[in-house]
Amino acid sequence: MNTKPKAFIRTQSDPDPCLQGISSVQDLQDKIHEVRKLQFQYNNADLYLRQWKPDPRSTISPDSSSASTSDPSSSTSTSSTLSVLQFNALAQGLSVGPIPTPFEMDTDHDANSLKSIYGGFTDVPHPEITLDFDLRKWRLMEVLLGAPSSTDSKPQHQCTKEQGCNQDEANCVSYDVIAMEEVDQFHGFFEPLLKMMGYQGLFLPKPYSPCVVSGWYSDGCAFFWKIGELELIKEEQYSYQQGNQVYLIVTMRHLATGKIMEFAMTHLKAGQGVKNEVLRSVQVQELMHRLSCSALSASKEHGVELNNIPVILMGDFNSDIREEASCIQSVISKYGTLCPCPLTSVYKIDPPDPSLFTTWKIRGPTTQKRIIDYIFCNDEKVHGFECTHILDVPDEEEIELTKLPGFKYPSDHLAIGARFRLSKT
Repeated sequence: MNTKPKAFIRTQSDPDPCLQGISSVQDLQDKIHEVRKLQFQYNNADLYLRQWKPDPRSTISPDSSSASTSDPSSSTSTSSTLSVLQFNALAQGLSVGPIPTPFEMDTDHDANSLKSIYGGFTDVPHPEITLDFDLRKWRLMEVLLGAPSSTDSKPQHQCTKEQGCNQDEANCVSYDVIAMEEVDQFHGFFEPLLKMMGYQGLFLPKPYSPCVVSGWYSDGCAFFWKIGELELIKEEQYSYQQGNQVYLIVTMRHLATGKIMEFAMTHLKAGQGVKNEVLRSVQVQELMHRLSCSALSASKEHGVELNNIPVILMGDFNSDIREEASCIQSVISKYGTLCPCPLTSVYKIDPPDPSLFTTWKIRGPTTQKRIIDYIFCNDEKVHGFECTHILDVPDEEEIELTKLPGFKYPSDHLAIGARFRLSKT
């Protein structure tokens, strides 16, 4: 018997009025500076310093792979870089304070639950400032806007008007692919701004989002890619057969090298414990099966050998590999022969790097420091595809006493990233 609730999806139809007057990346940067200046009146509001760290598995020297050496318009180019970002943005509907909601709350909403006020992040100083989404959304864009501070002084990517970016006053240093979870302001905020920056995007809301229950818009998964870097071939959008979660599978062509690529992203069931891990493992099985089928279909349709298709899987899996029965073991294990597997994590997780964490938060008496956000790929098997750098995480000593989110970071999850080298085959 199917016990899933009937889908009820609520999304925005028009851009947020706050976007009026924002017509260039410089306008966006000015707005971010304005918000940061306001927050500086309360505390240090500089984002944590992030750097590209060479992947120890890479066979390419850091000096030769720190930036793209190719010009996509040149017929003599043989390789190019591709950067990806994975980021759970903490939805507005899961983090707001006691303010009027745009819609009536569902009768199932518990106004007295721990997470009903500021998402339970009540230890955060001045939550009316740090978690005010009218301010926090601009800090989220600050995370997405560009690559981190790095020893590499060259920009990772330069936008041009031909690529759909309206800015001409400065280089736009940004990621080529962005995967985001807990997005409930796609049409109203993120999609219009990222379109201005030269991105195209897809959005898949949850069938019955907890944000809707509390009187807000549906949250879901958003996938963006740089126009001029990647070309969309096919998109597949799914809701898991078990659970209220969703996943996207996207077949792309990498324009600089011509490679056919498979991207997938998801946000699995939340909650610790074996029962939830069992459900997440079922979801992973479904995801991996669909991803395998998509890769096989792309191989046949485009005449490409299966083991020559790069696969990148990103998401908030809500599972720490160190915990009992973690579904992550299923992802990194050999999963049949259809998909170019096995997938491996770009971050060291088996065993995990002691310094690695992707979320660290305090809710009431509970503190959680976990690894639950991941980027997986099949670069150990596909020729001409290699992870060269990963986005490092801040040192523990740098994190605010009240952890995440806070003045220095706008989400309870750290964005994680990877840079790949792709070569023509």
